[in-house]
Amino acid sequence: MRSNAHFERSGVISVTAAAVMFLLIACPARAADILIVLSGEEAPYVAAKDAASKAMTAKGHTVRVAQLSELADDMPAAMKQKVDVYLAIGSKSATALHEHVKPPAMLFYCMVSDPDKAGLTQGAPASGISMDVPVDAQIKLMLDAVGKVKSIGMFYRSDMQASVAVMKEMEQAMPKGVRLYAIDVSKHSSMAAAIEEVLDQKVDIVWTAPDTTIYDTAVIRSLLLDSMRRKTPVFGFSVPFVKAGALLGVGIDPQTQGEDAAALITESLARSAAGSRSKVSRQTQGGHVSPASASRPAGDHVVEAPRYQTAVNLIVADRLSITLPVELVEKASRVFRPDEETP
Repeated sequence: MRSNAHFERSGVISVTAAAVMFLLIACPARAADILIVLSGEEAPYVAAKDAASKAMTAKGHTVRVAQLSELADDMPAAMKQKVDVYLAIGSKSATALHEHVKPPAMLFYCMVSDPDKAGLTQGAPASGISMDVPVDAQIKLMLDAVGKVKSIGMFYRSDMQASVAVMKEMEQAMPKGVRLYAIDVSKHSSMAAAIEEVLDQKVDIVWTAPDTTIYDTAVIRSLLLDSMRRKTPVFGFSVPFVKAGALLGVGIDPQTQGEDAAALITESLARSAAGSRSKVSRQTQGGHVSPASASRPAGDHVVEAPRYQTAVNLIVADRLSITLPVELVEKASRVFRPDEETP
């Protein structure tokens, strides 16, 4: 899970933000032919597709949908279709299309974890919405929830480069006075042994990342049961994880991912229309910027940090004798209570 802080902005804009915004209003985007390509038929991909399609159809664009499997057999032939914008949903679709989509067609994506690792921030232009919640935001949530945190535990695999990168990022993000106990599961005979080691360290909270090489249903169940027995809270990487027994956590909503991808596409089409009808000169810039930025050119590598949900489990808090701050509970997207669930 990567923070977007490493994306550095560079470049010069030769007009003021107000002037660019005027051009966007005065020069609305033409209707575009948009092809949404899904990595698979899983429900989260479908939810993102439905939200994106609804938003872009409302703007007057023509939207078609295809599964990556339908295009994969003859990708070069598929690329000959009349398409202005491709929206890839999922990492498989995004990486496959990135090799073939050429300007003037534009490539966007959502439901992608670590766009940098996927190669989407280099080479041909591609912009989209990451699924990666910034590590510093997660650390802040843990500190807010548990209070005087002196140690955080986590699991990683030293034989997996991506897993080591997550551990290093977490290590670098540790606030002063907080120690990270990173347990290398590849050096343990089982996950049960790794879980026992991190709990033996008497950490204040165990942080988890969405790493399928470490976590599956059985591992999550074992971690939650053992941590509850040892009175150690767990920070979950999804809302269902929190519902299952983590104290709190974060999660990505597929519908929101689709809506944000559609907004990014709409904005870029408007900028293209404005640029084609003006002599505004810009130098290309890259980086992590907000969708509403009035200074971003189209056709660049833009990675948007996701809007994410926070969830808290008051049932677990009660069993662990932890009183969560009222402000944290009130701001949570999902609250799991002993007698009710509040969205």
